[in-house]
Amino acid sequence: MKSIFSRLIISFIVTILIAIFSIGVLFSGLLENYLTEQKEIELKSKGNRIVELSRDYLNHNIDEGTFAYVLNSIDAVVDSRTLIVDKSGNFLNFSYRPKGYNIPPLPLLKRATIFDDSDIAQILRGSTVSKSGYSIFFNEPMITVGIPIYNTDYIPTIIGAIVLSSPVTGVNEILNKATALLVFASLAALAFSLITAFFISRTLSRPIHTISKAARDVAEGNYSQKLSISRKDEIGSLASSFNYLTEKLKDTIGDLNNEKSKLSDILYSMEEGLIALDLSLNIIHINPAALHLLDIKKSSPVLKDDIYGGDIFKNASDVLQNGKSITYEKETSEGRIVSIIMSPLKYKDGHIYGVIILLQDISESVKLEKMRRDFVANVSHELRTPLTSIRGFIEPLIDGTVEDDKTILKYHTIIRSETLRLEKLINDLLDLSRFQAGKVVLDIQRVDITELISNVSAKFKPQFDSKEIKFAFNKPKDSLFVSADGDRLEQLIIIFIDNAIKFTERYGKIEISLFEEGDAVRISIEDSGLGIPKEDIPYIWDRFYKVDKSRTNKNSGTGLGLSIAKNIIELHGQHIWVESEQNKGTRFEFTMKKEA
Repeated sequence: MKSIFSRLIISFIVTILIAIFSIGVLFSGLLENYLTEQKEIELKSKGNRIVELSRDYLNHNIDEGTFAYVLNSIDAVVDSRTLIVDKSGNFLNFSYRPKGYNIPPLPLLKRATIFDDSDIAQILRGSTVSKSGYSIFFNEPMITVGIPIYNTDYIPTIIGAIVLSSPVTGVNEILNKATALLVFASLAALAFSLITAFFISRTLSRPIHTISKAARDVAEGNYSQKLSISRKDEIGSLASSFNYLTEKLKDTIGDLNNEKSKLSDILYSMEEGLIALDLSLNIIHINPAALHLLDIKKSSPVLKDDIYGGDIFKNASDVLQNGKSITYEKETSEGRIVSIIMSPLKYKDGHIYGVIILLQDISESVKLEKMRRDFVANVSHELRTPLTSIRGFIEPLIDGTVEDDKTILKYHTIIRSETLRLEKLINDLLDLSRFQAGKVVLDIQRVDITELISNVSAKFKPQFDSKEIKFAFNKPKDSLFVSADGDRLEQLIIIFIDNAIKFTERYGKIEISLFEEGDAVRISIEDSGLGIPKEDIPYIWDRFYKVDKSRTNKNSGTGLGLSIAKNIIELHGQHIWVESEQNKGTRFEFTMKKEA
């Protein structure tokens, strides 16, 4: 590719050469015409001066020898050849005489001029004729002028003509000198013009090259380019416009990068997985949540096979073909339940250019829904069982079929027991509802936790004895006081002891211990019961959650106790944790703020 510098230089050279050639041709032609005209004028002037002498010769007033001598003298001075023609067109005398001839013969005289018979006739009719051409006689180019000669009678009549011929050698010499001078001047002008063109071209091409390089740098992402071209012409204006453009482009790209960064941050911060595919189902974008949900390590390259397992590929293809969204659920290899929503990506004109896939981990929702259904079924069962029992014992009393006082008392006792079960279930539900609504307000007091645990455990003595459970309370020598809501703390101890009794087999062991730890008191409730499976431990705090019923006794409860316990402890701003091993027992521990 030719540079603008070379193009400008070549353009200047071609223009200058054309101009010089045109001027040379025009000048040569004009100069030649001018010199020819001047020669013709000179010959006409000479002819007019010798007309009188020629008239005397034609009138025989001068002898031929004298006349020839005069003509030769004049020709020697003005460098011309003179012919005398009579009125009949006959050549009478010639100032040029070849060697051996006194007067050239007539045929030779006719050859001494470039005029033909028609030219001679025109002169004898009174016209002055000029003509240029090559003379065979003289063997060189000649300029010839013919002038009529009039007599001096009362009525002027043409008695002959003078024909003067002069070689153009002088004209050619002048033309050659002028041409040589023109060539020299042209070469000098060309050299000067080339130097001028070089500097002008460089002056024009350098800033253009600078602008071009800066434009390439901008195209490669370097938006800090700033041109320091301070000129008041079009190039200076172009440089200013370029600087303005780069500044605006830098701001625009910066804004776009900021928006892109914000969008990227939003996508990367989403808990939902997001995958964008093009028409060829190549991955355009995938966020960390999608990698996590699809069990793809972030350090490894994301391949089609990683996300197209199972039916994802087929469904994405269907979305592209049908242009309709689809929603379905899928279980991953890690046991997650993922909701997958696929929708077509469309331009404003409706054309599809890809697929967007939204992945949501609905494992918790599914689990909560399952627990809700289990809770409803469990509560229904828990309500139906005592109600059925109450109904079964009330109907005989109403019908009067039972008359024995001892039996009646027994029935009343059973009805009372089932009613208490209903009351406890309803109270647990109400408690949980208040915790969820944030309506529980603690009455914080100084509570003797040693005494509180002793009193609560005493209430469970019949249950301990019934299952022959060994109970131990490891308390410090002095009483410990905590800052807590006494009623809620008592409810908390009841929940843990009740759970321990339910899940501890006959002849088992339950142990409660108190520990001072700085400004806190740690309470530990440990049993030797069935234990909690490792996979169930993370979920025992969830509402309505119950460990697999096949491995627990039938009186496992509604699954609300531990959820209520956790809410009570967290409402006090404390912590709870559990350690358990299946078939070896469970230990619950929590803290309360120590009070002096």
